[in-house]
Amino acid sequence: MAKAAARGRPIKPLVLSAQGAEFRPIDLITLAASTLYFIVMPSTPWQGTVGKKLLNLRIVDSQGGAISLGTSMLRFLGQIISALTLGLGFTI
Repeated sequence: MAKAAARGRPIKPLVLSAQGAEFRPIDLITLAASTLYFIVMPSTPWQGTVGKKLLNLRIVDSQGGAISLGTSMLRFLGQIISALTLGLGFTI
């Protein structure tokens, strides 16, 4: 950073505020597509995402079958909550 200031270019501080945030249509499309991917894929016959399929892993219910779409939504919500708590839910 000091080199940039030495060359005469001002260093812009990183500002994290709701006023500076702007969402473009592509951001919303990406968010919707990724959310659908991680909710729908586990409830399909693949029983997981492409990465799990490559590793020969499956997401199953207590009887070994595919999970329902509702269960997949709850699973995804649990992942979001775990991520918001700094990953604490993933360690338990």
